[in-house]
Amino acid sequence: MHDTVNAITRFDDSNDKDDDSEHHDLSLKEIQKNDHDLKIVTKWVETDERPDYKDISDKGFFLRSLWNQWNNLELRDGLIYRRFEDPATKIVKMQAIIPLSERKKVLQFSHDDKCSAHLGIHKTLAKIRQSYYWPGLQNDVRTYINGCDKCAKRKSPQKSKRAPMALVEANGPMERIATDILGELPETESGNKYILVVSLTTTQSGRRAFAMPNMEAKTVAKIIVEEVIVRLVFLIGYTQIKAGNLKACCFKRCVLYSKH
Repeated sequence: MHDTVNAITRFDDSNDKDDDSEHHDLSLKEIQKNDHDLKIVTKWVETDERPDYKDISDKGFFLRSLWNQWNNLELRDGLIYRRFEDPATKIVKMQAIIPLSERKKVLQFSHDDKCSAHLGIHKTLAKIRQSYYWPGLQNDVRTYINGCDKCAKRKSPQKSKRAPMALVEANGPMERIATDILGELPETESGNKYILVVSLTTTQSGRRAFAMPNMEAKTVAKIIVEEVIVRLVFLIGYTQIKAGNLKACCFKRCVLYSKH
């Protein structure tokens, strides 16, 4: 166990050239002793005194998480471990608690190393849990692998799920109206730059097109109410396409016309 732990802490990271070279020669036991939060946890376990929650409630997530796992903490040969029972095998494992300064090395060793072969999230997490733990481990593994360039290049693109298209039936003339807007087109002498296309279901009128200067909801609603609804028949149902709050504007205008 100790050889594996020390191997992790001495993992050569070519991207961390600015780190103190002596730091890489420290054992995990020494690194735990130098970590402020783990020194506090070590004192808890050594004295077998769990502090009241009110004394650590204003501390960071790391301390509060380990406080909640008090019954699973153990001190062995100067190292702080978490006792973990594998839910699949029911085998109890002793996981060395990794301080913040060494977590990147553990992730690199468990995912980027040639022997690790850039495993997926679940396999990398299971591999780390064989010997190590820190609060937030699962989220850190997911974030690290999702940001891995080699994994991203190797993965095939994910297909986005689309809802199946369905036919909307109309049971009578003018029960439904479908609209779409064509544009922006070259401006005409009348100042129009868009064409509103209105499709009338189950009628002989078919489609109608109306020129308009803009594609604002109030402009479209005015055309639909004055040129379609008022001239043809009362609108029973209305289906909009690409038109934001157009339906509300249409019915508002219908109400206004009914008051005149």
